[in-house]
Amino acid sequence: MTPHLIPANGSTGQPLQDRRTVEASKREEGNEMAVKRWNDMSDGEKTAILVAASVQIALAATAWVDLARRPRELVRGPKPLWAAAIAVNFVGPISYFAFGRRR
Repeated sequence: MTPHLIPANGSTGQPLQDRRTVEASKREEGNEMAVKRWNDMSDGEKTAILVAASVQIALAATAWVDLARRPRELVRGPKPLWAAAIAVNFVGPISYFAFGRRR
């Protein structure tokens, strides 16, 4: 059995169907939380995700470099705590730049 083929309706006596077709029909019926795969997204949605991911990575990298180079006396709170906080999506790096640095 190939990995993308599954029994229809989950029983072994049913003919095999493509897994993606079964998942799509379940989403349409409302039986399962909608999961949008990369190939199902429009070009605009893909672009938005890539831009957001790039901004997130750039913010985090900039914050980590700043934290590593900044003397301990110029950081509010423990540096290891800020290093972990920076990993939290957009909130961490923005919080570090807004509240973690002494001027």
